[in-house]
Amino acid sequence: MKKINTTSTVFLCIFLLASLLRIYPAWLNRDANDDHFRVIRIIAFEHRIPDKEEFDCLQCYHPKLYHFSAAQLVRFFHAEPGIELKIVSQMLSATAGIITLIFGYLFLKKLPLRESTRFFSYLLFALHPALLTINIQATNDSFVILFSSLALFFLYSYLKERTWVYFLLMLISVIFASLSKGSGLIILLGIALILLIDISIANKESKVFLRSLLSIGTFILVAAGTIIAFGPYDEYFATYGSPLVINKEKSPLPHFFKKTYVGEKTGIVSIFDGYFTFHPFDLIRAPFLDRESLQGEYSSSRTSLFTQLYARTTFIQYEGRPKEWFTKPANSIYRVGKMIYLVSLIPLFLFLFGLYIDTRKRIIQLLSGKASTVITDPTWIFTFFFWGFFLFIIKFTLEYREYSAMKPIYLYPALFAFLYLFSLGFEKTQDILKNKYLRYGLFVSLCGLSLLFILDVLALIQKLS
Repeated sequence: MKKINTTSTVFLCIFLLASLLRIYPAWLNRDANDDHFRVIRIIAFEHRIPDKEEFDCLQCYHPKLYHFSAAQLVRFFHAEPGIELKIVSQMLSATAGIITLIFGYLFLKKLPLRESTRFFSYLLFALHPALLTINIQATNDSFVILFSSLALFFLYSYLKERTWVYFLLMLISVIFASLSKGSGLIILLGIALILLIDISIANKESKVFLRSLLSIGTFILVAAGTIIAFGPYDEYFATYGSPLVINKEKSPLPHFFKKTYVGEKTGIVSIFDGYFTFHPFDLIRAPFLDRESLQGEYSSSRTSLFTQLYARTTFIQYEGRPKEWFTKPANSIYRVGKMIYLVSLIPLFLFLFGLYIDTRKRIIQLLSGKASTVITDPTWIFTFFFWGFFLFIIKFTLEYREYSAMKPIYLYPALFAFLYLFSLGFEKTQDILKNKYLRYGLFVSLCGLSLLFILDVLALIQKLS
């Protein structure tokens, strides 16, 4: 009798559970944070691609790869423009999420990690609420996260193994990411910079240099040509002076300490409150978004970017959106939210520890003249992308100061960077914890957190049923 691989079976069970927790809510759901249904209806039933100025279409400014794909499925299944269109569109998003789960596992398999690190990294990756809720809505975010994750996966594989297959797969992935949402352009720009760094470090007489030179030339020509041909970015740049255009007006910049406001949805009130504070215990006291307070009386968690990111990443009910998902704060699920916010401080610490270790390592390499080591160890690209998206979310929330801009989805094209840094922090923490009971305590806490995540999803499913 063939021996069963227990480890593979456990990972398969996590994958199947996480997939089910996407498919079933996607079947039940009838709402979304943003109305992408309108774009899909126009393409599917009016047989045209709407532009940014389309009447009563707030999401028409996006690139249309997701919407076009959903519209083709709507036509294929002869779906009606109401509920059936919503289900088909959401199932496409869930499918993108499930493919992301598959490559998350393959990515962790590529890294030199303990099996326990790989297990807990994948467990939290597969079950964490913010990614799951994106995957059950009709939104282009699932597409840009999938294709950006694939681009990072294949970029890492290419830099490690130097094969053209990985390069071509990376090129296709980053093009699809850019045609899904504007944040895909950040991945595109980041990869172009990494390929330029690769050329600058390589020995000018080596085969690596010639391959890198050909790679960057091919990448720029093919990616730029395809995105200009099929995306809206050249038109936006010519019309608005920027390839990245959204459906909001920019806010005046905040002061450092003095609090100023930009309307009833104000999030960032000052630079200090927005970027130099973190209030997890305020979330434990009140695990829901403060929408009702009067100006000047907002909760500290509402006006702190990092508190908002932490809150939205770990607890589905915090935001109270879409409207159909809203549960009153008196509901018992908010007790689960309080426990989530407390226990989630542990994986947050592990992530920050990994970020500290790798950032410090790269700075030392750079200052000591050992930058060439990045050729043999391309994991530096993940820290590079983290800091790139960190700067992006700071810039974005300075320009658009409403709390609706303070979302983790804007960081998730760099999802595999977060996964790498968490797994690194977890691995190094296990090196430090020599006492097996301390390690077991860490394992139990993360298992408990995963169960809390599942309860959060089950509460949503009950609400949607």
